[in-house]
Amino acid sequence: MEGLAIATFPVEAAAISGESLQFRTVLENRGETPLRVPSPNSPSQFAYELQPQREGGRVYKVSAADRNRRRSVHLPAPVQVQYEMLSPGRRLEWVEDLADFLNEGIEPGKYFVTAQYLAAAATSPKAGVAVLPAKVESLSSAVSGSSLTSVLAHRREDGGVTLLQRESLVDPRETVFYRRQGLPAGGPVAVAVAIDVAPAGAGRWFAWLRDRKLTASVGWGDRTILTSEAVPVEASEPELLSPGFQVAVGTALFGVVDRKGGAVHLVTYLAGSSGLKRHWVASLTSSGAATVRWNCQPDGSVTVVWEEPASGRLLSRGFGPDGRSVDDAPRVLSNSRLAAWSVVPSGAFTVSALGEVRGSYRYAQLGAGAAADPGAVAELAGATAWGFCLSGDHVSIVAATGAGIWQTKPGEAWQSVVEIKDPHRLHVFSMPRGSSWMEWVESGYGIRRAKLP
Repeated sequence: MEGLAIATFPVEAAAISGESLQFRTVLENRGETPLRVPSPNSPSQFAYELQPQREGGRVYKVSAADRNRRRSVHLPAPVQVQYEMLSPGRRLEWVEDLADFLNEGIEPGKYFVTAQYLAAAATSPKAGVAVLPAKVESLSSAVSGSSLTSVLAHRREDGGVTLLQRESLVDPRETVFYRRQGLPAGGPVAVAVAIDVAPAGAGRWFAWLRDRKLTASVGWGDRTILTSEAVPVEASEPELLSPGFQVAVGTALFGVVDRKGGAVHLVTYLAGSSGLKRHWVASLTSSGAATVRWNCQPDGSVTVVWEEPASGRLLSRGFGPDGRSVDDAPRVLSNSRLAAWSVVPSGAFTVSALGEVRGSYRYAQLGAGAAADPGAVAELAGATAWGFCLSGDHVSIVAATGAGIWQTKPGEAWQSVVEIKDPHRLHVFSMPRGSSWMEWVESGYGIRRAKLP
């Protein structure tokens, strides 16, 4: 198409792997006669190539057409492309998200990017962009309804922290992180995303704890809707529980564990349109608590589970929506120290427990009733993290070692599912329709996700 010029430029010079990566693409008529080109209101007609600037790197070829085809459960109805006449000297502009065209993060590195308008056999000059590894200081990720919702704190080179939020589709590899907050250099940052336990309307709340101050924000898509003022947390070493819970329309519940000697308290906060406010405070135990996790019900009642440091016993206590204890004393879930355990954060209260007996493992589900019959689990040397994926009456047990990630079920042998050096922050979860997934942080890259066999 004589006289048609194409160019593409990154909106930002660098992005974090897994984050939105927007490019501005321009068509310009440098000829003397009008040209028929697609309207910016039509589906994208461009294809992009990300060519690594170093030898041996991966080449990415992406387009909106490929993304839409991949995300469509059924064949989509054809969308007719609209055209308009581009007069001499005039230009049209598109802003497109190349990271969103993929279903995975882009490998960190420097890339040359070109845009192609195939209908005119036009290719843009190269544009440079850098993709940075996500340096994950903290991560909160949980299933909410039909999506995987996540928030992470990325530690920047200047010592500051960038908070990013993401809402997936049914396939948790789809969609991207968006930047929500930039924090100056300072202490560690802990984050917690809020999952739905009741209809909560549009928007996803999350909170962060830094230097004994708690802040909450709500975002959706590529925008931040509201951010609260920071609230002082009166505790010497507070711990933010993950996840939080969206308990009503526009309202989220967050919890902070306060340890004072052997006494352990749960301090709750409500986030809403009027800001972040302290809610109720409850005593958990006077004998200390190591790891603390919780489960929330639609009415706002919670069950808190913790490990007693001295004995290793697993204890729990329930609280109503107003913070009143529903138990006269903590309930004993396990009389001995466990190798690993987790709590289903919403829905039926269930604890997955992996006990170690003379070098071998036993798996059981603990809840309001009696424990299920323990299932034998084969030994696995060097496990550094564990995860449990519940789907109906079945459980998959996943473990990370220095050499990769492994999976088994009670009574079966371990099988390797990912060979990778030192994966950490392992998270295993089930999506609707029964699919099981895992995600982990890989040093020098960021977050990776994969479907379990």
